[in-house]
Amino acid sequence: MKDEVVLVTGGGTGIGKAIAQGFIDLGAFVVISGRRESKLSEATEGLGVNASYIVGDVSEPGIPKRMIRETVEKQGRLDVLVNNAGIGSGDLLIDVPDSEIESVFITNLFAPLALIREALPELIKTKGSVINISSTLSKGVMPEISVYSAFSWP
Repeated sequence: MKDEVVLVTGGGTGIGKAIAQGFIDLGAFVVISGRRESKLSEATEGLGVNASYIVGDVSEPGIPKRMIRETVEKQGRLDVLVNNAGIGSGDLLIDVPDSEIESVFITNLFAPLALIREALPELIKTKGSVINISSTLSKGVMPEISVYSAFSWP
């Protein structure tokens, strides 16, 4: 992975940050993205000189395109896209408003597709890869988080 460029969405905390660290350990340069600049800045400091960040919410129109463009402009290429950003819904379906269902679907389904679409020209050039992170709920669903579970069906 030496000198390859990886974009990890939702890379400021948790699993995304650990994924970023793993790629850095393999010699890659990693760009992390997320909504909270403070978390991204803190994570980037901890990840070291082979990391940078882009602030943005993948669910907002135009942001996936900007993230891919900025990554390529700053690093000269894109070799791996890791779709890790995601949100959940913690209620029974009967209690979930339409706006929350829409938000979960936009972030967890539409945004990764938009990121892949925007990244494809670069990934074709570099013979790169897409990694989509899913949940342990792919092994079963929980009624209390039915909207989120909709993305995890095997």
